[in-house]
Amino acid sequence: MTLRLRAAVSALALAVPLLVPATALAHEGSVKTTATGAPIAPAEDGEGSDNMEFITNLEFPVEVEGGSFRATDLDFHAYRVNAQGKVLPPGARGGEEREFAFVGTALNGLQVVDITDREDPELVARYDCRISQSDVYVFEQGDRVLAAYSLDAVSQNQPEDSDCHVDNGVTDPDERGTFLIDVTDPSAPESVSFLPMRKGTHQVTVHPSGDYVYNSAAVVVTTRPGSIEVYDITDPGDPEIVDEIELITGLDSHDLTFNEDGTRLYSAALTHSFVIDTSDPTDNEIVSRIFDPAINIHHDAHAVTVDTPYGERDFMFIGDELAGAIGTGTCPGGGVHVYDITGELEQAPVKVGAFFIPEVRSSGGLETCTAHVLDIQEDEQLISIAWYNAGVRVLDFSGLADLGPAGLSLGLSPFLGGSLTPGIQEVGHFRFPDSNLWSAKVPEVEEDGSFYIYGGDIDRSLDVFRYLADADAQEDGGRWVTPSVALSLAPITGTAIPEDGGSDGWKQMFAVPN
Repeated sequence: MTLRLRAAVSALALAVPLLVPATALAHEGSVKTTATGAPIAPAEDGEGSDNMEFITNLEFPVEVEGGSFRATDLDFHAYRVNAQGKVLPPGARGGEEREFAFVGTALNGLQVVDITDREDPELVARYDCRISQSDVYVFEQGDRVLAAYSLDAVSQNQPEDSDCHVDNGVTDPDERGTFLIDVTDPSAPESVSFLPMRKGTHQVTVHPSGDYVYNSAAVVVTTRPGSIEVYDITDPGDPEIVDEIELITGLDSHDLTFNEDGTRLYSAALTHSFVIDTSDPTDNEIVSRIFDPAINIHHDAHAVTVDTPYGERDFMFIGDELAGAIGTGTCPGGGVHVYDITGELEQAPVKVGAFFIPEVRSSGGLETCTAHVLDIQEDEQLISIAWYNAGVRVLDFSGLADLGPAGLSLGLSPFLGGSLTPGIQEVGHFRFPDSNLWSAKVPEVEEDGSFYIYGGDIDRSLDVFRYLADADAQEDGGRWVTPSVALSLAPITGTAIPEDGGSDGWKQMFAVPN
C-alpha cells in the first residue's frame, strides 16, 4: 500500500481563525482563458465514457505574466473547524470537516482551494511563491500542517521579491531547493524555511513520520551518478542533510512514493527505477533496481498489494513519460509497466506486463499523450491518472489477481500476447480538446465506490471530474500486453520516434485500421 500522507485531521494548540473564501482572487464574470490565452473549452466540448462526468473548472488568476503552467501537481488536507470557522485542537469533538486542495503553478504561487463542496471549489488563498516545477506535498508535523513546495533546477524568471524569497532571505536568483510553508491555517499560509539543494527540487516527498524530506532533482547529467538527498526537518526552521542515496546506475530520481509505514521507498529515476529500504531515514539502502528498455522515461513509481488465489502479492507500477512529455503528436504514448515484487522478488522484480490506453491516433502536431501523475485507490483497485492531452483516465488493476506466481499468466491469448483477463484495463475517461492534464488525484472514495477527481491542468487550471461506480464502464479497455510485446513496442515508444510520430507503428501493433 502506498501513502501520500493525507491524514484527516490537523491540529493546533490554540484555535486559529480561517478567512472566508477569497472570491476577489477569482475572475468573476470574465472569460476563462488557457495558459496560451485561448478561451477554455466549455463543458459541452468535452467527451468521455458514460461513467465519467465533468463537474466544473476553476481558473487560477495570472499574477505574473510568463507563468506557462496554470497548474501542476496538487495535494489535499482535511481540517476540523468549529461554527466560527476556527481550527479545532487535536482530539476536540464537534465541528465539521473542511478539506482543501493545494495546487502548484508556474510563477503564479501556491493556490489554496476549499473543496469541502466537491462540486463548487473556492479559491481561498494564494501564497506568493513565484517559482516552478512547484510540486507540492502537504503533511502534518506535531500540531502544525506544512507544505513542501519545490523550486526546480531548470526554473527560470523567478522574481526575487516574492514572499517566499523575501521571507527566507533567498536573494540569489540561481538558488534552488524546497520551501517549507506553514498551512496550519490554510487561508493564511506563512513561510517557515528554505532547504537549499545544489541540484534543485523537481519533486519533493516527505517521510510518513513528517520528519524527513526526500529530494528528487531529476537533473539529466550523465557525468556523475544520480542521487536522492535526505533532510532532517524535525526542526523545520533549521533543516539538516542526513543522507544522500547514490543511485549509481540511474540518473537523478524523478519522483518518490513511500509505503504506509515508511520502510520502503519507490523511486522512478528517469533511466531506472529503485526499491529502497528506508527503515532508517539516516541510512537508506537500495534493495533492487529495475532497468527496462521498454520504458523511455521512468516516472511515478508506486507499489500496491493485491489479493490473489496465491495469497497477497505486491506489484510495482512504473509510468513511462514518453520523451519527457515533449509532444510527439501520437497516442497512446508511454504506458504503465507492472512488476511483481512479492517477498524475495523485491530483490529481483519480475515484469508481468504493460498497459496502454485505447486512444490510437496521430494529431499531426505536437500533442503530448503519455502517462503522467497517477493516484491509487487501492481498496477499489483503481488508478486515476493524468495523460496530458488525452485527459484523465481511470484504470482497473483488479486483473492482476489473475496472474500466477512470478507473473505467470493463468491463461494466454494469442491477441498481442495478452492474458485472458488483462492485468490492467481502462474503465473510464474524460478529455477536452484543450486538455493538458498534469495530475489527477482523488481526495476520498464514497461508500458506493464513486469519487471526484481533481485535475491540475497545465493550460486549464483546475478541472473537477466525477467517476460513477454504478454506471457502465467503457467497452474498450485499452491494451494489456506481455513483457515481450512491451519490449517490441520500444522502437515506437522509445527515443527513436518515427517522423510520423509513431502512429503507423501503433496502428500496426494494435490492429487499428488506417
